[in-house]
Amino acid sequence: MAIGTAWTHKHLRRIAKAYGDVSFVDATEGANDEERQLLTLLGRNFFIKQVVVLQAVLSSDQRWVYRWDFEYVVPLLLGKTLCREVKVVLTDGDWNEMASVDDSFKSFFIKIMRGRCG
Repeated sequence: MAIGTAWTHKHLRRIAKAYGDVSFVDATEGANDEERQLLTLLGRNFFIKQVVVLQAVLSSDQRWVYRWDFEYVVPLLLGKTLCREVKVVLTDGDWNEMASVDDSFKSFFIKIMRGRCG
């Protein structure tokens, strides 16, 4: 059983460090043949264009998978320091995303406020 796969790139991490005050989170259904969720973290660059900073294929859409991603995978790939500098995370209405971001406030995203978009 695979928990999931996540990836980013050095260039994207630099963008996240430079403009990482606000992050956007969304999970897309049906993005692959196995119908697993594709979790995407986005930031905005100097030109106010959205840039994909990190993506992860999740093993399921259960809350514990989202929580594992936000508490372990994101800090591991982007760095704990960057996670502590994020001020706002915007999510859509997906309860698993919202609850998992809220849960991770205690450990890594300590200066954060979560908002809803859409």
